[in-house]
Amino acid sequence: MMYPNEILRETAEPVDGVGEEEQELAALMENTLRKLEAAGLSAPQVGVSKRLVVVKLARRSRVGLAPDYEVVAMVNPEISQCEGTSTAVEGCLSLPRGEEIEVTRCQSISVRYMTLEGQEALLEETGLNARQIQHEIDHLDGILVIDYAKRFNFNSKLVAATGVYVLALAVAVGLYTRRIFKDQKRAS
Repeated sequence: MMYPNEILRETAEPVDGVGEEEQELAALMENTLRKLEAAGLSAPQVGVSKRLVVVKLARRSRVGLAPDYEVVAMVNPEISQCEGTSTAVEGCLSLPRGEEIEVTRCQSISVRYMTLEGQEALLEETGLNARQIQHEIDHLDGILVIDYAKRFNFNSKLVAATGVYVLALAVAVGLYTRRIFKDQKRAS
């Protein structure tokens, strides 16, 4: 789902119990996540108003090797503890490619959730992993990264888009006015 689709602004419904439907949804979301090479995905982003997210979390690897990643599905995730702050630029699959917003989030979090097996779990994460989880939980509450944009934060893309819009509007008004004058001239 792409912004401004209304489902992205809704508060997602809690999942009462994990069943086959939720497991299939999580598998679809994980597959989509891998194909898009994304860091995380929420159910509302695939058109389903349920409190379910999948996130790709970096795990330590042996020295000299690239980090390993683990995809974790979280049902009804809830942040139970938040410490410190960190500010970084974030993008979102539901916004046009390249659109990035500076967002301040918790540096470390504890998140409670239910696994796809229906077990309660607690996960403690820091840094980028914590940021990714918070980003996806925001989606469950109808919050997008654009909601963190500073007021009157005019970046070059916004200025260029506004300029194109104003120019197109001026041309349209000019052509319309010209046509009206021609029609009036013909009538007289």
